[in-house]
Amino acid sequence: MSKIDALAHVFVKPSAEFPRETSEGLPEEREAPVELLLEQMEANDVSQAVLVQVGGEAIEHHAYLLKCLKDHPGQFRGIGRIPNDVSDPIDHMNRLAGEGDIIGFQLERFGGPLDPLSPMNMNEWAMTPAWEHAAEKDFVLYVYPDASEVHMVPFYLEAFPQVRVVFKHMMVCPGQGGATWKDGQPHIEVRKPSITRHTTAEFYQFENVYSIMSGAYAISDEDYPYKDLSGWHAPGSFVGRYGADHTLWGSDFPFMMKDPGYAKTVELMPTLLENAAERDLAQVMGEAAQRILRFREE
Repeated sequence: MSKIDALAHVFVKPSAEFPRETSEGLPEEREAPVELLLEQMEANDVSQAVLVQVGGEAIEHHAYLLKCLKDHPGQFRGIGRIPNDVSDPIDHMNRLAGEGDIIGFQLERFGGPLDPLSPMNMNEWAMTPAWEHAAEKDFVLYVYPDASEVHMVPFYLEAFPQVRVVFKHMMVCPGQGGATWKDGQPHIEVRKPSITRHTTAEFYQFENVYSIMSGAYAISDEDYPYKDLSGWHAPGSFVGRYGADHTLWGSDFPFMMKDPGYAKTVELMPTLLENAAERDLAQVMGEAAQRILRFREE
């Protein structure tokens, strides 16, 4: 079974060569170099991975990501970041995608009204140009919307059906203050099952929507293997509705290294999808990512 990690992060200590922002989860002394990820991948038969930018959204903050993509052609795909307040998202996207193997971008804000009953004029939304450009250039969009903005997503999905839209972290949309850090690991406070499921569960009707089954360690209130999240994996739930060909696996490296570790994260999907057909598990663990994110075959 070919395994592809659809969500990983790499970063080093900030320097003149590789500047990055610091935060509670990314203090100055913390680092997760690409060599460490490669060691974990090799030890667990993971052949390729998607590197999602962390540590800042400015062009210069992507320096380490771009170097990793250049140094390991074909092994990684890159997802850049677009600042929420960027004045020209198209220029930002072109400057990043013009270097290395950036195939898409992550969005967390969409720029529309927070009141779901407000008039919805997408021409006035701050991120509409980014979606238009993604459609034109065939960029994939990783999305991680706040609960207050998830109602905007269907408007984009309807307007741009050709854009591949990948939801992170089992489509959980945290509310204000719902994401915190403890001992270097994130925790997402959310009801089980998530109340935003009433919205995201219906996105399976859009052919261009995909879900990464990542972040279980941050969402669960139990120890590994996080049985309180079984509702996401049961027949008729997210995996059942979206189908294995629209479901990806991601580790969220390095934030899960302390608990449960990379090896257990690789084994989580086979554990929670214990009754899945072998062909479906193969889709989730790599084949779907290879097709959706257009990895070259090893």
